[in-house]
Amino acid sequence: MSATSKYWTLVKINIAGGCKIEVITEAKVFFTSEFLKDSTQTDISDDQIQRHLQELMKFPPPNQPEKSLLAKCCLLCFISHHIQQVCRHIEAQFGTVHGFTYQDLLPFVLSEDGRFNKFSREVNSSSSYQSISQIILESFDPDRSSLTTWIYRRVKHNSELNSFLLERGVYLVSDWAILNDTRPKQLERILSEFYQLTPFEVQQSIQILESYHAIYRAARMQQRQAGARRQCQPPTPEQLQQIAQNIEEKTSQKISAKMVMSLLQQLASRLRNYRISVRGGSPQTEILDTSENSYIIKKIVDDRELNDPENQEEKNEFLKLYRQQLLVCLEAAIAEVIAIWIKQLQRQSPQKTKQFLTALQLFHCQGKTMGEIAAIVGLQAQYQVTRLLKLKSFRADVRHRLLEMLRDRILAAAKSYISPAQLQQQDKQIEEALSEQINTVIQEAEIEASTAKKTTTSSIFSQKLCIYLDKMI
Repeated sequence: MSATSKYWTLVKINIAGGCKIEVITEAKVFFTSEFLKDSTQTDISDDQIQRHLQELMKFPPPNQPEKSLLAKCCLLCFISHHIQQVCRHIEAQFGTVHGFTYQDLLPFVLSEDGRFNKFSREVNSSSSYQSISQIILESFDPDRSSLTTWIYRRVKHNSELNSFLLERGVYLVSDWAILNDTRPKQLERILSEFYQLTPFEVQQSIQILESYHAIYRAARMQQRQAGARRQCQPPTPEQLQQIAQNIEEKTSQKISAKMVMSLLQQLASRLRNYRISVRGGSPQTEILDTSENSYIIKKIVDDRELNDPENQEEKNEFLKLYRQQLLVCLEAAIAEVIAIWIKQLQRQSPQKTKQFLTALQLFHCQGKTMGEIAAIVGLQAQYQVTRLLKLKSFRADVRHRLLEMLRDRILAAAKSYISPAQLQQQDKQIEEALSEQINTVIQEAEIEASTAKKTTTSSIFSQKLCIYLDKMI
């Protein structure tokens, strides 16, 4: 199917709940006559096509009024394809962990139900009903955004779709938008009442949020005043450094830019889970921020120009594969490292093996302190528990094994996306990118472990560790 076919083929939901593509013959004939009269027009951009179609839809030639309906038909066909693409993108981001497919999402936003069998009847209907596609088209302003961007925004803000996703623990707002619209007083109440953190921990989080507002949100407001309307992007390295400096000025505490990012993400994760919970959903932890994953994608998939919308599906497939492999490899790495540690402990004492597994479970899964664990496992002091668990060494071993496993699997998968020569050139870059991603997973676990009072097992590391320990103990 050609790249321009999205202007004369309509994505519809079939009886089985999947998708089917319907060719709108009148739209194809019209589109061909307008844009494909000769070979010199094959490289016309989507933006040019859409502006011309909008012009015809609003101001058709006086002697050809039917062009208005046909232009609208072509635009609605294009919108249906990109609605499907947004649903696939949401599935690639969250579906594996949260248990849904893009086909589960389509009925909320792709409501065409057969009315397009005679398209002119649909677009010229006097009925008060409007499909999602029509609402998107009528509210679109080409001077403010591209049509593709507008479709993405409207689908992500669909109330029924968001209700469905909330039930599965997904809240479609970026970390940075969440932090932007959270007031310090709100944060204090949420962390004190919902998470029951200590006053010291609450105050630390408020200082981080206030520094974030002083640097990132202030810059964001300036951009909006200047007319910029794009979505919140992750803080730049310069902004992270400025936030770190702001924190140091307020607290005399020196902190790295990398740690600032980790703390901001942890704070946003807590706020996200709170919002999901109060809206009636089931809070769950995301594997990694999407913006972080994009670095991996750029090292592999974008070499084939997968920023092209026509190749978005392939990009989503790789992202989905990457997320799946991260989970699988993390589980396997945890299992291998625990097996090695148990073998070493058994040489010392069978009792130590049992103490180690129990202590690990109590710390990561129940949030017990080292002192509490000591009393439960039969040790005299908390320092003995610290020596037994050696959490820093344990995490380092898991990290090392996880990197080995994930690197091998991702490089094998990348062969489907880039040539062997490109793969060899980018081998080191891919490994570095994977290493950064794994560092994020481990840092989340470190931050969680340093929290004095844990009410939830929030890091993906702890979640997978607890699943494994539940099977063993």
